[in-house]
Amino acid sequence: MGDNLVMVRFGREIEHVDFLNVLAADRRELRLTLTTDRPLRHPKTSTHRRKVARLRAEVSGQIAAQLDERSRRAFRGRIAVELRLGLPVRERHDASLPAIVKAYVDLLNGAVVFDDARIDHLLVLRQPAAGDHTVVLARCLPVSIFAAEYDRAFRLLAELETLPSEPAPRFIDGVPVERTWGLDRFDRYAREVMVEEERLLAVIADLDCQHDEQIEDDAEADVDLDLPSGFEEFADPGVRAGAREHLRRSVGLARGEQFTDQGFDARDRPGESGLWLERARTEQAACVLELNDAAPGCFVLPGPPERSAGGGEPGWAEVIAGVFTQRASEWPWRVARFGGPLALDIAFRGGAGRRSDLDNAARHVLREFERAFAANAPQLGGYRVYRKRASSDDVRVRVLPAVRLELLSRAMDDARALLRA
Repeated sequence: MGDNLVMVRFGREIEHVDFLNVLAADRRELRLTLTTDRPLRHPKTSTHRRKVARLRAEVSGQIAAQLDERSRRAFRGRIAVELRLGLPVRERHDASLPAIVKAYVDLLNGAVVFDDARIDHLLVLRQPAAGDHTVVLARCLPVSIFAAEYDRAFRLLAELETLPSEPAPRFIDGVPVERTWGLDRFDRYAREVMVEEERLLAVIADLDCQHDEQIEDDAEADVDLDLPSGFEEFADPGVRAGAREHLRRSVGLARGEQFTDQGFDARDRPGESGLWLERARTEQAACVLELNDAAPGCFVLPGPPERSAGGGEPGWAEVIAGVFTQRASEWPWRVARFGGPLALDIAFRGGAGRRSDLDNAARHVLREFERAFAANAPQLGGYRVYRKRASSDDVRVRVLPAVRLELLSRAMDDARALLRA
């Protein structure tokens, strides 16, 4: 969860209020388990439409049955939703993550919440299913209770063990891949190694240029390279080629780690900043580190317009695509590669998107990000989108490892269990 490692205690009164919030969360939280043969998505053909209609009816029946079993009605106020998409390994995932999410959110509309425009916080995680079926776990809470959960996770973070001692394996196409990427911080040592490897690449590039120039002047001449001291082995083109391939991959992954080395700000949740945070600042009860927008993996986008663009004016998707495409074309972003699934943290700040459904607006951001950075081969494993009180009306997007989004969710669960105990 980044550098926000704080623990703040302000006496029995605040502890008592927080415990009441725990009781409210236990009472009002709604958990649904939705199981189907295949993931739900929007149809593309008439044949597919019939299959999707059957799946929609099946999921709607499961939602209704679980609501009846628990004597629950639809939430009337604003809510926070977490969706964990357990997708079978055999599933081709030809539908994008936002498209699958939209299909499930549409079915929550009416049954779980009167209007999906009342969803002020949506957290999505993709994970492999345990078997051959698609299993979607949905958790819904009133947004005010969710904000208390978020605050508690940061307030008690120093008491929680959020990093697994032995990361569990993740399966991609049936092959286990260690989930270590994204757990470590990009520290000073990692930066020094990256800089040295980029220097070696520059040396190889210079030697390649010398080689090409000499061959161009005289294809039969013996190549005589001006080799730096200690790099005599680079006289061999084969050695240079092997080193170049290795270094490009290593530097690309290092740049990916640098750009995604972001956590979560204690202020990044719906509503006003928590009282504990203000007290921590004024009473200097803890060192609360807050993130800014200057990180290389952070984007600040204009908010969506409140009305459709007029003739000749670019639409919002085109505008944000331009921001992403510009960054993707610039060094060093264009060389970045990622060692695991990514997540986007999307904050609609101030009045940005006040007339838009968060899920629909997030789809534009995710789609344009994937298009702009396609050459970087990003794999989206989740995202978080929410409304945030702020003085600016814009959309801030942070790129981070999906595993850190999972740790945020786990930290909130652990903090609730800790206080309950």
